[in-house]
Order: sequence, then structure tokens, then C-alpha cells
Amino acid sequence: MPVLLYYSFYKEKNKAKQVLFYFFLFISLHSLIYALITYFSSQIGLIFNSLYVPIEFIFISTFYYNARNTRLYKQFIKYVSITFLLIFSLKIFLDPILDFDSLINGIESIIIIAFSISFFYEHIKYPNSTFIDKDPYFWGVSAFFLFFSISFFVFLLRQSYWHNNNFFYQYVYIHALSGILRNIICSIAFLIKPYKEQVPEFS
Repeated sequence: MPVLLYYSFYKEKNKAKQVLFYFFLFISLHSLIYALITYFSSQIGLIFNSLYVPIEFIFISTFYYNARNTRLYKQFIKYVSITFLLIFSLKIFLDPILDFDSLINGIESIIIIAFSISFFYEHIKYPNSTFIDKDPYFWGVSAFFLFFSISFFVFLLRQSYWHNNNFFYQYVYIHALSGILRNIICSIAFLIKPYKEQVPEFS
């Protein structure tokens, strides 16, 4: 849905919307390619699927990095992102779990939640617009914050309880709900027109 919405307004050169567009395009293409690869070889499908988290994280961290112009905020996003990608690479090298990795997904969730809190704090302390609801970054950050907050605990438990039928259904419902909320809120980011009044950025 967000991909189709932005396709209709693609002439609008807004960096926030462009990053979100490519993020959702990646999700759509990944799901399609993963299904095709898995049909022929489940093992190769698992290897391909293990690339999802770092690519997803790069898109999201890029979105957050562009959301604010303050130097401290950008440094925080950059160094934490590099650290996470190094942790992911080390984890894959030492313990190559091709299936879902609760530890990596849990760390990613905590980082995205921290990024979101940092964004809201920065906006309160150094507002760059008096109309935050007209800022696509606000809606995108809110979407990711809700998605990873809702999914955090089921991510942590999935690896251990995946074969428990009760947990499986709970995970599917919770993950689907958080995904639907993320998509709806990101759709708002695509639909709104950014308000042009800006107040000076702080360094």
C-alpha cells in the first residue's frame, strides 16, 4: 500500500518519502524473491533471507539519519548503526544461524526504539518546524517506533518458542498487527504535504 501511494506522487522530490518508498519496495521484492528461491531450495532461501535484517536496518537508519540536521544526533545515528552492522557481521561469522535470530532482531528493535526517542527529544529541544504533523519524518518515525515496540518481545521469544502452537499464532497476529499499523502510518507520511515554514536548525 505505501509503495502504491507514493508511486502516485513520485514527482514530489521529498527525501523522507523517497527513502520510505525504496524501503517498502525492498520489502515487497524480498518477499517475492524469497518465496521463489525457497520453492526451489529451502537452504538457499534461508541464506537469502539472512540478508534481510542488515538491509532493512540500513534503510531505516538512513531514514533516521536524514530526519534531523543536528551534529550530535547524526553522530549518534551513524556510530550506533556502524556498531550494529559490525555486531551482525561478527554474530554471523561466529554463529551462522540462517533462520530467525532473536538476539539480532532484539538488538535491532532496541536501537530503532532508541533512534525514535532521540528523534522526538531532538524535535522538542530543537524544533525545525512548528507543525510536526506536517513532517513526513514524524510519521515515518512514529511508524517504526510502534512496529518495533509492539514486536520487540515476540522477536525475543520467537527463536525459543517458534514450535509452540500457541506462541506461533500469537506471533503471527502481533507481527501482522504491527505491520499493518506501520503501513497505515507510513501511508500518511506519503499523503501529507510538508509545511514550508521552518525555524533555524541548531548544531
